[in-house]
Amino acid sequence: MRSPISRAELRLARMFAGELYFAKLRTQVDGRLRGDPLARVGLYPWHTNPYPLYDQIRGRGPLVQGRVEGY
Repeated sequence: MRSPISRAELRLARMFAGELYFAKLRTQVDGRLRGDPLARVGLYPWHTNPYPLYDQIRGRGPLVQGRVEGY
């Protein structure tokens, strides 16, 4: 039988969940409010047919700076 979850484990789980949902929120804001095509690719309804977004990204030039950090 496993011992009860420690406070440190709960803290790590809360931090992980917070970072995960913050990233999801940021993608929603960047895609829906700021119109970032790279962020919109993963959002409904755009993920069902992403090809118009791909054309928009290609139309901006060879490289497009996205709002999502690390990409």
